[in-house]
Amino acid sequence: MATKRILYVNHNPATLIRDEQSLMRAGYEVDTVFGTDGVMACRSVAEYAFVLIDQACPLEDRDKLTHWLEENFPKLTILPAA
Repeated sequence: MATKRILYVNHNPATLIRDEQSLMRAGYEVDTVFGTDGVMACRSVAEYAFVLIDQACPLEDRDKLTHWLEENFPKLTILPAA
């Protein structure tokens, strides 16, 4: 089975390493960007199977980012934060 690539959008540097390690243990290849601006500047979003937006993301930013991702990358799966 191929490793699935995930783009992790982190909003809390204090949880970054813990979250990346958890995703890797779950079998994901993880790349991380910081914040909404980080994901919007990422030129390779379409290459990922999933995007995970950190639960620390403010609701207004989460809505903006989710809308932008759905509009620009309709085949991309956006995972809910735990």
